[in-house]
Amino acid sequence: MKRKRISARGGGKPAPTAPHSTPDAFYTGALVLRKSAEQYGARELWLGAIKLSLTLREFVLLKVLATLAVSDYLAMAGLLDAISEAGRHYTWNGRDLWSAASEANAYRVVSNIRQGLKEQGFEDCLIETSPRRDGGYKLHASRIVLDFLPDVTSPEQR
Repeated sequence: MKRKRISARGGGKPAPTAPHSTPDAFYTGALVLRKSAEQYGARELWLGAIKLSLTLREFVLLKVLATLAVSDYLAMAGLLDAISEAGRHYTWNGRDLWSAASEANAYRVVSNIRQGLKEQGFEDCLIETSPRRDGGYKLHASRIVLDFLPDVTSPEQR
């Protein structure tokens, strides 16, 4: 009879893999989003009844960027993708949470994220925006890209 080898990790389980290399990237990103939302009194975000201001939305983005190791681009991209995907499943005032309203909002998001990264010591992180042909925009932070889709729930597009 073979004896089961128990590793230092416990239970003989395989070593955990990086979030960006598994489907768990979505859940990891969702947990970060949930934790940030609950910390700032927007528990409804996770429950589906959205009561979220633009300022909080920007701060959630900022918190995700600032609390991760900026050098781990793949893991960060997985988290941001997860948040982008989660945003399509929740609406607030009839809009996708992560849709872009205008270049003015893009500029404000960029400014807030840049300030937060600077406060966290990431002053060399380049941030810029580029327009999308469908009316949205992309926000680039070094090699990280946040893709804000246009508002597809507006009455004109129905």
